Amino acid sequence: MVGLDGVVEQGVGDGVGRDCLTEFWSQFKGKCTTGASYKVPYLRHDFGHTKWEAIARLILYGWKKYGYFPIWLAPPIVEVAVCDNVLSSEAKVRDIFLDYISDLEKDVLSKALVDFDSVDFEDIIDALSSYNCRKIPTKANITSLIDEIAHKELIQEPMYVAKCFFPILNTLQGDLQKLEQIQTDLKPSAKKVLKLLQFPDVMTQPQATTAEYLKKYIKSLDQHLLALLLRFCTGSDLLIAPYITIKFIEQSDFTRRPIAHTGTFALDLPFTYDNFPQFRIEFNSILSSGMWVMDIE
Repeated sequence: MVGLDGVVEQGVGDGVGRDCLTEFWSQFKGKCTTGASYKVPYLRHDFGHTKWEAIARLILYGWKKYGYFPIWLAPPIVEVAVCDNVLSSEAKVRDIFLDYISDLEKDVLSKALVDFDSVDFEDIIDALSSYNCRKIPTKANITSLIDEIAHKELIQEPMYVAKCFFPILNTLQGDLQKLEQIQTDLKPSAKKVLKLLQFPDVMTQPQATTAEYLKKYIKSLDQHLLALLLRFCTGSDLLIAPYITIKFIEQSDFTRRPIAHTGTFALDLPFTYDNFPQFRIEFNSILSSGMWVMDIE
Protein backbone atom coordinates (compact mmCIF):
# COMPACT_ATOMS: atom_id res chain seq x y z
CA MET A 1 0.00 0.00 0.00
CA VAL A 2 1.19 3.49 -0.89
CA GLY A 3 -0.23 6.21 1.35
CA LEU A 4 -1.75 9.50 0.23
CA ASP A 5 1.63 11.12 0.90
CA GLY A 6 3.31 8.79 -1.62
CA VAL A 7 5.17 6.82 1.06
CA VAL A 8 4.93 3.02 1.15
CA GLU A 9 3.06 2.03 4.30
CA GLN A 10 4.39 -0.41 6.88
CA GLY A 11 3.34 -4.00 7.15
CA VAL A 12 2.38 -7.00 5.07
CA GLY A 13 -0.24 -9.71 5.31
CA ASP A 14 -3.97 -9.88 5.94
CA GLY A 15 -4.18 -6.50 7.69
CA VAL A 16 -2.90 -4.76 4.58
CA GLY A 17 -5.09 -6.99 2.39
CA ARG A 18 -8.25 -6.02 4.27
CA ASP A 19 -7.32 -2.35 4.23
CA CYS A 20 -6.60 -2.47 0.49
CA LEU A 21 -9.93 -4.16 -0.21
CA THR A 22 -11.78 -1.64 1.96
CA GLU A 23 -10.08 1.26 0.19
CA PHE A 24 -10.99 -0.17 -3.21
CA TRP A 25 -14.69 -0.48 -2.34
CA SER A 26 -14.69 3.00 -0.81
CA GLN A 27 -13.36 4.40 -4.10
CA PHE A 28 -15.72 2.22 -6.15
CA LYS A 29 -18.78 3.47 -4.25
CA GLY A 30 -17.82 7.07 -4.98
CA LYS A 31 -16.87 6.64 -8.63
CA CYS A 32 -19.04 3.83 -9.99
CA THR A 33 -22.35 3.76 -8.08
CA THR A 34 -25.41 5.85 -7.33
CA GLY A 35 -27.71 5.72 -4.33
CA ALA A 36 -27.87 6.54 -0.62
CA SER A 37 -27.94 3.61 1.82
CA TYR A 38 -28.12 1.06 -1.00
CA LYS A 39 -25.91 1.52 -4.05
CA VAL A 40 -26.39 0.56 -7.71
CA PRO A 41 -23.53 0.40 -10.25
CA TYR A 42 -24.12 2.71 -13.19
CA LEU A 43 -22.98 2.22 -16.76
CA ARG A 44 -19.80 4.00 -17.76
CA HIS A 45 -18.40 4.32 -21.27
CA ASP A 46 -14.96 3.30 -19.99
CA PHE A 47 -16.26 0.17 -18.20
CA GLY A 48 -16.95 -2.75 -20.51
CA HIS A 49 -17.62 -6.43 -19.91
CA THR A 50 -14.02 -7.20 -18.92
CA LYS A 51 -13.86 -4.55 -16.20
CA TRP A 52 -17.22 -5.50 -14.71
CA GLU A 53 -16.08 -9.13 -14.58
CA ALA A 54 -12.97 -7.96 -12.73
CA ILE A 55 -15.20 -6.22 -10.18
CA ALA A 56 -17.10 -9.49 -9.70
CA ARG A 57 -13.83 -11.33 -9.09
CA LEU A 58 -13.00 -8.85 -6.34
CA ILE A 59 -16.39 -9.48 -4.71
CA LEU A 60 -15.71 -13.22 -4.82
CA TYR A 61 -12.13 -12.84 -3.58
CA GLY A 62 -13.10 -10.58 -0.67
CA TRP A 63 -15.83 -12.99 0.45
CA LYS A 64 -13.75 -16.15 0.16
CA LYS A 65 -10.55 -14.68 1.61
CA TYR A 66 -11.77 -12.33 4.34
CA GLY A 67 -15.53 -12.79 4.69
CA TYR A 68 -15.93 -9.26 3.26
CA PHE A 69 -19.02 -8.56 1.16
CA PRO A 70 -20.17 -5.16 -0.20
CA ILE A 71 -23.42 -5.16 1.80
CA TRP A 72 -24.42 -1.78 0.36
CA LEU A 73 -25.08 -3.32 -3.09
CA ALA A 74 -28.83 -3.37 -3.70
CA PRO A 75 -30.10 -6.96 -3.14
CA PRO A 76 -31.88 -7.28 -6.54
CA ILE A 77 -28.53 -6.76 -8.28
CA VAL A 78 -26.87 -9.38 -6.09
CA GLU A 79 -29.74 -11.81 -6.73
CA VAL A 80 -29.42 -11.48 -10.51
CA ALA A 81 -25.63 -11.64 -10.27
CA VAL A 82 -25.76 -14.89 -8.29
CA CYS A 83 -29.00 -16.60 -9.38
CA ASP A 84 -29.70 -14.91 -12.74
CA ASN A 85 -33.11 -13.91 -11.38
CA VAL A 86 -34.71 -11.37 -9.04
CA LEU A 87 -35.88 -13.14 -5.89
CA SER A 88 -37.11 -10.13 -3.89
CA SER A 89 -40.84 -9.50 -3.85
CA GLU A 90 -42.29 -6.31 -5.32
CA ALA A 91 -42.85 -4.95 -1.81
CA LYS A 92 -39.24 -5.76 -0.87
CA VAL A 93 -37.90 -3.99 -3.98
CA ARG A 94 -40.02 -0.97 -3.02
CA ASP A 95 -38.49 -0.90 0.47
CA ILE A 96 -34.99 -1.21 -1.00
CA PHE A 97 -35.74 1.66 -3.38
CA LEU A 98 -36.73 3.88 -0.45
CA ASP A 99 -33.28 3.20 1.03
CA TYR A 100 -31.67 3.85 -2.37
CA ILE A 101 -33.05 7.37 -2.74
CA SER A 102 -32.08 10.41 -0.65
CA ASP A 103 -33.43 10.88 2.87
CA LEU A 104 -35.53 13.86 1.73
CA GLU A 105 -37.11 11.90 -1.13
CA LYS A 106 -37.62 8.89 1.14
CA ASP A 107 -39.43 11.00 3.69
CA VAL A 108 -41.78 12.46 1.05
CA LEU A 109 -42.58 9.20 -0.74
CA SER A 110 -42.93 7.14 2.44
CA LYS A 111 -45.51 9.58 3.74
CA ALA A 112 -47.28 9.63 0.36
CA LEU A 113 -47.60 5.85 0.46
CA VAL A 114 -49.31 6.04 3.85
CA ASP A 115 -51.38 9.23 3.47
CA PHE A 116 -51.11 10.80 0.03
CA ASP A 117 -53.26 13.83 0.85
CA SER A 118 -51.06 14.85 3.80
CA VAL A 119 -48.02 15.48 1.58
CA ASP A 120 -47.47 18.62 -0.48
CA PHE A 121 -48.18 17.66 -4.11
CA GLU A 122 -45.20 19.67 -5.42
CA ASP A 123 -42.88 17.75 -3.09
CA ILE A 124 -44.15 14.46 -4.53
CA ILE A 125 -43.65 15.75 -8.09
CA ASP A 126 -40.11 16.89 -7.25
CA ALA A 127 -39.22 13.51 -5.72
CA LEU A 128 -40.57 11.52 -8.67
CA SER A 129 -39.20 13.82 -11.38
CA SER A 130 -35.67 12.92 -10.29
CA TYR A 131 -36.37 9.47 -11.77
CA ASN A 132 -38.02 10.64 -15.02
CA CYS A 133 -41.56 9.84 -13.93
CA ARG A 134 -43.96 10.27 -16.90
CA LYS A 135 -47.26 10.03 -15.02
CA ILE A 136 -49.16 12.34 -12.72
CA PRO A 137 -49.12 10.82 -9.20
CA THR A 138 -52.45 10.27 -7.50
CA LYS A 139 -53.64 8.57 -4.36
CA ALA A 140 -54.73 5.61 -6.48
CA ASN A 141 -51.50 5.12 -8.45
CA ILE A 142 -48.70 6.25 -6.12
CA THR A 143 -47.79 2.71 -5.05
CA SER A 144 -47.68 1.35 -8.60
CA LEU A 145 -45.68 4.40 -9.75
CA ILE A 146 -43.04 3.87 -7.09
CA ASP A 147 -42.91 0.14 -7.88
CA GLU A 148 -42.35 0.90 -11.59
CA ILE A 149 -39.60 3.41 -10.84
CA ALA A 150 -37.98 1.05 -8.33
CA HIS A 151 -37.92 -1.72 -10.94
CA LYS A 152 -36.31 0.61 -13.48
CA GLU A 153 -33.67 1.96 -11.09
CA LEU A 154 -32.77 -1.25 -9.25
CA ILE A 155 -33.28 -3.96 -11.87
CA GLN A 156 -33.58 -2.72 -15.46
CA GLU A 157 -30.78 -0.17 -15.59
CA PRO A 158 -28.07 -2.20 -13.76
CA MET A 159 -29.06 -5.46 -15.52
CA TYR A 160 -26.04 -5.38 -17.84
CA VAL A 161 -23.68 -5.12 -14.88
CA ALA A 162 -25.48 -7.94 -13.04
CA LYS A 163 -25.25 -10.15 -16.13
CA CYS A 164 -21.50 -9.46 -16.32
CA PHE A 165 -21.22 -10.52 -12.66
CA PHE A 166 -23.18 -13.77 -13.09
CA PRO A 167 -20.48 -16.02 -14.65
CA ILE A 168 -18.21 -15.20 -11.71
CA LEU A 169 -20.65 -14.99 -8.79
CA ASN A 170 -22.99 -17.89 -9.61
CA THR A 171 -20.75 -20.06 -7.42
CA LEU A 172 -22.17 -18.17 -4.42
CA GLN A 173 -25.72 -19.49 -4.84
CA GLY A 174 -25.48 -21.48 -1.60
CA ASP A 175 -24.38 -18.39 0.32
CA LEU A 176 -27.15 -16.23 -1.16
CA GLN A 177 -29.68 -17.95 1.10
CA LYS A 178 -27.92 -16.16 3.95
CA LEU A 179 -27.63 -12.78 2.22
CA GLU A 180 -29.96 -10.92 4.56
CA GLN A 181 -28.23 -12.42 7.59
CA ILE A 182 -24.81 -11.62 6.11
CA GLN A 183 -25.84 -7.97 5.67
CA THR A 184 -27.06 -7.85 9.27
CA ASP A 185 -23.95 -9.54 10.68
CA LEU A 186 -21.47 -7.37 8.77
CA LYS A 187 -23.15 -4.00 9.36
CA PRO A 188 -21.37 -2.14 12.17
CA SER A 189 -23.21 -0.89 15.23
CA ALA A 190 -21.89 0.53 18.50
CA LYS A 191 -23.29 -2.43 20.42
CA LYS A 192 -21.55 -4.97 18.17
CA VAL A 193 -18.21 -3.13 18.26
CA LEU A 194 -18.33 -2.91 22.06
CA LYS A 195 -18.71 -6.69 22.21
CA LEU A 196 -15.48 -7.09 20.21
CA LEU A 197 -13.34 -5.24 22.77
CA GLN A 198 -11.07 -7.40 24.92
CA PHE A 199 -9.42 -5.53 27.79
CA PRO A 200 -6.67 -6.84 30.12
CA ASP A 201 -7.99 -8.85 33.05
CA VAL A 202 -6.20 -6.52 35.47
CA MET A 203 -6.11 -2.74 34.90
CA THR A 204 -4.81 0.18 36.90
CA GLN A 205 -7.18 3.03 37.68
CA PRO A 206 -5.93 5.23 34.79
CA GLN A 207 -6.24 2.27 32.42
CA ALA A 208 -9.76 1.48 33.62
CA THR A 209 -10.71 5.15 33.14
CA THR A 210 -9.35 5.14 29.60
CA ALA A 211 -11.27 1.92 28.89
CA GLU A 212 -14.46 3.72 29.90
CA TYR A 213 -13.49 6.64 27.65
CA LEU A 214 -13.17 4.24 24.71
CA LYS A 215 -16.57 2.65 25.39
CA LYS A 216 -18.22 6.05 25.76
CA TYR A 217 -16.53 7.23 22.55
CA ILE A 218 -17.77 4.24 20.54
CA LYS A 219 -21.33 4.81 21.77
CA SER A 220 -21.19 8.40 20.52
CA LEU A 221 -20.06 7.63 16.95
CA ASP A 222 -22.27 7.95 13.90
CA GLN A 223 -22.21 5.24 11.22
CA HIS A 224 -19.44 6.91 9.22
CA LEU A 225 -17.02 7.36 12.13
CA LEU A 226 -17.84 3.90 13.46
CA ALA A 227 -16.80 2.40 10.12
CA LEU A 228 -13.59 4.47 10.21
CA LEU A 229 -12.82 3.24 13.72
CA LEU A 230 -13.30 -0.37 12.63
CA ARG A 231 -11.05 0.15 9.63
CA PHE A 232 -8.40 1.77 11.80
CA CYS A 233 -8.39 -1.19 14.20
CA THR A 234 -9.01 -4.12 11.82
CA GLY A 235 -8.37 -2.94 8.26
CA SER A 236 -12.04 -3.41 7.38
CA ASP A 237 -15.01 -1.07 7.69
CA LEU A 238 -17.28 -4.10 8.18
CA LEU A 239 -17.61 -6.43 11.15
CA ILE A 240 -15.34 -9.24 10.05
CA ALA A 241 -12.94 -9.16 13.03
CA PRO A 242 -13.67 -11.72 15.78
CA TYR A 243 -12.29 -9.38 18.48
CA ILE A 244 -10.24 -6.23 19.11
CA THR A 245 -7.58 -6.68 21.77
CA ILE A 246 -6.80 -3.54 23.79
CA LYS A 247 -3.28 -3.08 25.13
CA PHE A 248 -2.45 -0.03 27.24
CA ILE A 249 0.79 1.84 26.57
CA GLU A 250 2.40 4.79 28.30
CA GLN A 251 3.20 7.83 26.14
CA SER A 252 3.92 11.47 26.76
CA ASP A 253 1.37 14.12 25.80
CA PHE A 254 3.49 15.05 22.78
CA THR A 255 3.77 11.54 21.32
CA ARG A 256 0.38 10.26 22.47
CA ARG A 257 -1.59 8.41 19.80
CA PRO A 258 -3.36 5.06 19.48
CA ILE A 259 -1.51 2.48 17.38
CA ALA A 260 -3.46 -0.11 15.39
CA HIS A 261 -2.22 -3.61 14.56
CA THR A 262 -4.72 -4.55 11.86
CA GLY A 263 -3.21 -7.97 11.21
CA THR A 264 -3.83 -9.12 14.77
CA PHE A 265 -6.95 -7.01 15.48
CA ALA A 266 -5.16 -5.16 18.28
CA LEU A 267 -5.13 -1.55 19.48
CA ASP A 268 -2.40 0.00 21.60
CA LEU A 269 -4.08 2.71 23.64
CA PRO A 270 -2.36 5.38 25.75
CA PHE A 271 -3.82 5.89 29.23
CA THR A 272 -2.58 9.42 29.92
CA TYR A 273 -5.70 11.33 28.88
CA ASP A 274 -6.86 13.96 31.38
CA ASN A 275 -10.56 13.71 30.50
CA PHE A 276 -13.03 12.32 27.96
CA PRO A 277 -13.25 15.44 25.72
CA GLN A 278 -9.47 15.26 25.28
CA PHE A 279 -9.71 11.55 24.36
CA ARG A 280 -12.55 12.24 21.93
CA ILE A 281 -10.99 15.15 20.08
CA GLU A 282 -7.64 13.36 19.64
CA PHE A 283 -9.29 10.16 18.39
CA ASN A 284 -11.60 12.14 16.07
CA SER A 285 -8.58 13.93 14.67
CA ILE A 286 -6.90 10.62 13.84
CA LEU A 287 -9.97 9.08 12.19
CA SER A 288 -10.81 12.19 10.18
CA SER A 289 -7.30 12.86 8.93
CA GLY A 290 -7.15 9.98 6.45
CA MET A 291 -3.42 9.76 7.23
CA TRP A 292 -3.15 6.99 9.80
CA VAL A 293 0.09 5.87 11.39
CA MET A 294 -0.24 2.15 11.95
CA ASP A 295 1.90 -0.77 12.85
CA ILE A 296 0.23 -3.23 10.47
CA GLU A 297 1.14 -6.78 11.38
